[in-house]
Amino acid sequence: MASLLTGFTVLLCWDLVPFSDAVHEVFPAMALSLAAYVACGLAAPPLAAARRLDIKL
Repeated sequence: MASLLTGFTVLLCWDLVPFSDAVHEVFPAMALSLAAYVACGLAAPPLAAARRLDIKL
C-alpha cells in the first residue's frame, strides 16, 4: 500500500518540481515506489509460514 501511495503522490506532485520537464513523471514515480516497496519488505517481520517451515530468512 505504501508503494502505491508513494507512486501516486509522485505522479501528482511531479509537475511542481523545477526540473520536471527533463524527466518524465513515470520514472521517478517507479523508482520511489520500488524504494518504498523494498523498505517496507525489509522492515516487516518474517512470515509466519517461514517460521513454521523452519526457513531462515
